[in-house]
Amino acid sequence: MNKKLSDLQRFILKEAHKKGTTSNADILIKHYGFKQVSYGSIKFDRHQIGMKRYLSATASVARSLTRLRDRGLMIRNSWFGHCLTETGIQAVKKYML
Repeated sequence: MNKKLSDLQRFILKEAHKKGTTSNADILIKHYGFKQVSYGSIKFDRHQIGMKRYLSATASVARSLTRLRDRGLMIRNSWFGHCLTETGIQAVKKYML
């Protein structure tokens, strides 16, 4: 991990380490404070949040997760979201605990 992680990336790693997995929705709720409404596949009221804020946050989360996967710190776990790799677990223990 020679490149510095963003605050959001560190948050994602810590959350995944606590629970073993994390999802985009979990990150939006815990990091951005979005309120979950859950209507079928709709998890958030985009108009209440504001479309610009919602789209900006979801794009940031997607980019952060992609970068963590590219660094080998996380993998996508189909139905459950994203999990730490062994390298990710070691990085959390070394740099964040």
